[in-house]
Amino acid sequence: MSIDAVIPTPTYKPGYYFGFNTTLASRALATNDQKLVILAQRTTTPDTDTLTPVNVFSDEATGTLVLKGSASGTGQVRLGVCGETVAIAVASGDSAGTLMVSLVEAINTLDALPVTAAMADIPPPLPAVKVPASSWC
Repeated sequence: MSIDAVIPTPTYKPGYYFGFNTTLASRALATNDQKLVILAQRTTTPDTDTLTPVNVFSDEATGTLVLKGSASGTGQVRLGVCGETVAIAVASGDSAGTLMVSLVEAINTLDALPVTAAMADIPPPLPAVKVPASSWC
């Protein structure tokens, strides 16, 4: 018996992907043995016993979004996060700070997202340092 499943490549969103063989499907409960194939990452230093399924995430992944200025009209700000669309309403004159607060709240209220959002001040860029050509190696 073969299971034809399409698992998206590359898979950026952690989750569960299933494939079912429905060629002999019926409306009754399955009377034959069913098989389950688990494809997963293998680490060199496992924290759990072999054949114990665990969720695999990386807490180190981060992203940054910067809004500047104020809105010149009404509409929406739409942001794609892990295949989901996060949208907030925009009124004319809304400041970037107001929109960021709304966007952070919208991201954090979507339970389907495997991420959280927070506001933070972005440090200014470091000033450029001029090095005379005579000091180059």
